[in-house]
Parts: sequence; C-alpha cells; structure tokens
Amino acid sequence: LPRHQILQSDIDIPYKNVEDLFIEREKQNPGKIFLICPGKREDSFSFEIFMGKYRLVAKYLLRL
Repeated sequence: LPRHQILQSDIDIPYKNVEDLFIEREKQNPGKIFLICPGKREDSFSFEIFMGKYRLVAKYLLRL
C-alpha cells in the first residue's frame, strides 16, 4: 500500500465485510432510508429494499 493509505492506529471494525454491515443495519433499521439517487426521478432505498434488490442480483449472478 502507498504510505498515505496505511493506518497509523488500530481501528475496531466489528464486521468482516460490507455485506455483514448491511445485514446488521437491515436488522436494526429496516425502514430507514440510507441511499438516495438524485436525478430526473429521485429514488431512495431503505436498508430493507436495498437488501432485497441486492439478494436478487446476487442470485442472478450465482446462476451465470
């Protein structure tokens, strides 16, 4: 890693990966909006809706 990317102190991150983080957030706050996509039509996604779409895409990709 380049020098500027090396952490100088320990960080306690209780998740192994981003998926684990999203699963935990979905359990804690399923209806909370966490992703907003501005544009002609502003879309917003709660943790529950996002994880549902994530699971559909994951199943599709596993079948390829």
